[in-house]
Amino acid sequence: MLEYAKFFSNVFVEGFNRPDELGELLWGEQVPITNVKERKWTQYIAVANTLIANDPAMAQHVSTQVSLRTEHFYRTMPPASFVAVNKKEWQELHTRLNGGVPVLPGAQLPYFFDEAASWCAPADEVLAN
Repeated sequence: MLEYAKFFSNVFVEGFNRPDELGELLWGEQVPITNVKERKWTQYIAVANTLIANDPAMAQHVSTQVSLRTEHFYRTMPPASFVAVNKKEWQELHTRLNGGVPVLPGAQLPYFFDEAASWCAPADEVLAN
């Protein structure tokens, strides 16, 4: 959610600085008008996708944001560490859902992400900058 807030802060600035270029994408006929209490994340995501696909500055904002977040992630919790912590949290969730009584690993729902760290780019590629 915080990453979306960061992205949309750029959207607001760009919208104020370039209303003629971005107005149709931000508040044109294709953008649904919805009471703030009834808005859904899918609506924000749809507008973000449209902005990114149709405006080079927005695409650059999101590219920079993803790169910075990825570098931060690799420095603070590399993928292998994340998977180990995530698996432990998966196991803890089973205990929480079972009223605080531990659930033996064989009785837990399968954890499908043991190999997830291998799906990620090597740290030296991400942190080469």
